[in-house]
This record gives sequence, structure tokens and C-alpha cells, in this order.
Amino acid sequence: LKPNGIWYTRVSGIWQSVWMEEVNARSIDDLDFACDIKTGTVSIKANLSGTAVADEKLRVTATIKGEAAGSAEGSPGNLSLKIAQPRLWSPDTPNLYDLKVELLDGTGKVIDSAKSYTALRELGKAKDQNGNWRFTLNGKPIFHWGPLDQGWWPDGLLTPPSEAAMNSDIDYLKAAGFNMIRKHIKVEPRRYYYHCDKVGMMMWQDQVSMGYGPDTEPKGSNPNWTRLAPDPKDGEWPNEAHEQFVTEYKRMVDHLRDQPCIVVWSPFNEAWGQHRTMETGKMAVAYDKTRPINIASGGNFWPIGDIADEHAYPDPGFPVDQKRFNDYLKVVGEFGGHGWPVKGHLWDTTKENWGYGGLPKSLDEWKERYTKSINVLRGLRRQGISAGVYTQTTDVEGEINGLLTYDREEKVPASWLKPLHDQLLATPDASTYTPILATSEDSAQEWKFTTDNPGEGWEAANFNDKEWKKAKGAFGTKETNNAKIGTEWSSSEIWLRREFNASKPKGNLTLRIRHDEDAEVYLNGIQIGRFNSHIGNY
Repeated sequence: LKPNGIWYTRVSGIWQSVWMEEVNARSIDDLDFACDIKTGTVSIKANLSGTAVADEKLRVTATIKGEAAGSAEGSPGNLSLKIAQPRLWSPDTPNLYDLKVELLDGTGKVIDSAKSYTALRELGKAKDQNGNWRFTLNGKPIFHWGPLDQGWWPDGLLTPPSEAAMNSDIDYLKAAGFNMIRKHIKVEPRRYYYHCDKVGMMMWQDQVSMGYGPDTEPKGSNPNWTRLAPDPKDGEWPNEAHEQFVTEYKRMVDHLRDQPCIVVWSPFNEAWGQHRTMETGKMAVAYDKTRPINIASGGNFWPIGDIADEHAYPDPGFPVDQKRFNDYLKVVGEFGGHGWPVKGHLWDTTKENWGYGGLPKSLDEWKERYTKSINVLRGLRRQGISAGVYTQTTDVEGEINGLLTYDREEKVPASWLKPLHDQLLATPDASTYTPILATSEDSAQEWKFTTDNPGEGWEAANFNDKEWKKAKGAFGTKETNNAKIGTEWSSSEIWLRREFNASKPKGNLTLRIRHDEDAEVYLNGIQIGRFNSHIGNY
């Protein structure tokens, strides 16, 4: 009722289309599909309603782009359809098979019929050459890259104004070079998922959350958000409430399980309503064995399911050096959130309009921040990260960190984003590095430093730094997370210098840095990096 920050205008009532349909006395209620890409077969189960008819059977005819692809007749409860010259579904080749499904009586008369579609695709995971788990699609590794998408609209809130409006969001993201969308705590109308199936856009699907943190009533139902920290706590839910949560989760899965685009299920987000995590995770894994389970996007992390998911703003981060995550697909489930106000397209100019890390002074600065975040994610991919989720597709009310405004004006064209995203998707999963100059991650390195402003020219190779102190890195306070501090430093600014000799490198040069607040890096007097805000890992 009082929207602010990440808590938007309250929505209640029926917000999706509802219809009534007249059906035959014996009719097809639902169709369930499974596929085997190795044999090119599709298994079909028809759920029927009404009084059974003697000797009834199912007839299914498949076509692709108007060409015959196979047909079969048999039991409605278990029919196997062999596809001729099977074509697999992927973001690059979103092949869909159109199906004509007919229910026949004992004489061969059609007593009901339906149209549907399916795809041949297989989800999995495999280790790269460095032992990190990677998502696979049809047996090949694939990096999942997409935005957080909340599906909010300025006129209908959760209700989109039209199918064309929904599709335009997806088409913009596809043109921008994303291959995935994380649908955040919302289940969209089925036509949304159909368009993702059709254009080749993978989908991470969240379960709708309850609560917003420890202050949620009833008290104790929402635990403290401890992210990926060990020994997390669960919220306390009575049996009846938990059973309702499980019922709604299973209904979501049943409703959407036949959408080829859906590649990950996420029961919880950031500890909102997180309870009985191990029990819920075991249920989710058992209920759909064909898709990875991300038990809690952003934590709280429990050792169940397939994925360990960190949220880090504004730049992506993950504690890749912690071995307890080695058995999981490591992902950055939220990062970025770089805000930019577009005049004439703000929801409410009288309220705070915000983005993570503060608002930039110009669109060029926004582009610098975005580019930096993508480059940090590229580095994390080489260290074992299997997916990234950027916040977000559109502005939502006062949260103005969308790539589009709330009323769907482009802040940057898809053509500007795509080259950056292509570089990310082309980044190798496993790279070999030869350190030229070591960081203090593993062993403390000696630096010269001063906390007094040394004046102009301090970055030059021939600058006289004889009066500077010597100390071991890293520099910071004991409260600095995920860092091995060699020298206590708590003032607002510090200048560091280090001399080294190196031969010409054989490959590309990569700078690895961990910083808290703004940092500038120079090599022989030339600036080679400028970094805003902070990043929690190298």
C-alpha cells in the first residue's frame, strides 16, 4: 500500500485471463511430454476426463515447419512417437514440433482432439577441464546469461497490457544477446513461455515468495538472510502452511513442466519465506528430475539441489575459493542494477528514484559501469561461474535500474549491448593463467604505500618513492569479508606502488583486483583500469 525501494504497489485479485470451455463427454484435459534425444522419441501421456470409452486410443501426428515428422497410435497413458531426422531445441536453433492429438473410440472415430507442441532437448551438467560444474544443453556446455525479469507494468502492475507487449520485452532481450531470463517470483501467462520457446530463450523460473525478511509476520517465519554463509537457519512454518507452499510449488511445475524454455526451478529467493529447506529441496529434486534445482537464489544456501547462487551488487562476485561449493553449479543470480533516469519516463518524480551503487552522472558513465560489470563476470566465468543474471529488464516504479524504462523505452539499444554480451558468451570456461605479478590472495606481497596525498606524477615509473613505507598486502581492516589482510588500513585513501620486470607475454593480459570503493590502476604511468564502488572477490 506504501510502495518504496524494492517493495512495489500491492497486487491482489485475478490478474491473469480466466475462461470457460465446453468439452466433449470424453475429452483431453492435459498432455505431458518427455523426450529422449538419443533415440529421437517423444513420450506422450494424455490426461483424460469423462467416462472411459471402450478400446479408446490416442493418435498423434507431428510436423515441423509444415513438414511431416512422425505419427503414432496407442494407449493414451503411454504413447511413444518416433521423430524422423530429429532436430534439437536450443537458443540458436529453437526447433518446435507441432502436434495434432486425437482421441479415438474403438471404431476409429475421433471423439476429441487438441493441438500442442513439444521439443527435443536435454538438460544436464558436466565438469570442465578445471573441475568446475557447467550447465549443458543437449550434451554441450552452455553459459546461462540473462536479466532478472519481474514482469511489472505501469498500467496493469502484474497484468501485461497485451501479448505483443510481453513479446516485445523478450524480443529486445534476444536481440541484445541474452540467452536466458530469470523470471523473478512471478508466473507469467502461458503465452509468454510459448514465445520464449519459439524464439529460443531459456527460462529460470522462481516460485512466488512469501515475506520480505525477519520482520515479516508471523515473526520467525522468515530467517535472517545470511547468503552463502555456513550454518544457515530456517524459518519456522506450521505443517499446514508448508503443505500449502508445496502444493503451490507443484502446481507451478505441473503448469509449466512441458515448456522447453524452462531450464531451472528456484523454490526460494534471498531467504524470503525460506523454511524446511532440505525437505523442500528433496521434494523439488524428486518432482522434476529433468531440470536443475536452485534451492535458494542468493541464499540462504543449504547443501541440496544443483546450484550455489550468490547475489552481489553492483559488480558480480562469488567466493570461488570456498571448496564447499565445488559440488555445485556456481552462479551469480543477481548483480548490476546500474540505474539511469530517463526524463519523461519516470514513474514518480517526487519520490526517490534509485539504482545500486548510486546514479551515474551521465549515460556514458552508466555504459562504463555496465561494461565493467560484464568484464568482471567474464573473469568469474574463467574461475568456474556457470551463469550470470543482470538486474534487470525494466525499471519498476522507483527502482530505475532497467535496460528499459518502466513504460518500455530503450535506455540503450540492443545493438549496443550485443557485442558486449557476445564477448561474454565467447569467453572460455577454463583458461590457463601464468601470473606475471602475484596478488596477495595466496601469499602476502610487499608494496610501498602512503596515506598522504603524494601529489601529481606519483604514478610515473620514475617517481621518487623512497620515503614511502613498505608493507605486506592486502590492505584493509579485519572486518573486510573474504580477504586476507596483511596490513591494517582504515583511512579514506591509500596510494600503492610496486616495481617489477617482465618479458613480453605470450597471451592476453588480464588484471585481477579486489577493491572496496573506487580504485585506479596505472602501469608505467598509463591508466589501465578505473573501478567504481566495490567488489567482494578478485
